Amino acid sequence: MKFYTDAIVLLMLVACGETTNYPVDSEFCQPYHETYSHSVTRCFDEEGNETQNVYIACNPRIRPGDRHEGCVNDLLLKSAGESCYSENICMNLWEEEE
Repeated sequence: MKFYTDAIVLLMLVACGETTNYPVDSEFCQPYHETYSHSVTRCFDEEGNETQNVYIACNPRIRPGDRHEGCVNDLLLKSAGESCYSENICMNLWEEEE
């Protein structure tokens, strides 16, 4: 199942154009924004090796029964260790050149 999730995220990144990473507390990229794509949590072990978890955060403005199936609640994310940080990824809006 993880393979399919990774494949979908990769397809979204390639098909939808450029994205920008924002800290999870940024006002510019939240799960309720139209341009929100996904979130990434990066953790580092003692040797400096990086692991990543890619997920879709739950939109807090939508009732629980209407949310994206399998979305991750922000309370679960607060349990990440000190060696981890999370980012929200939003798609850049394409502006027409004049």
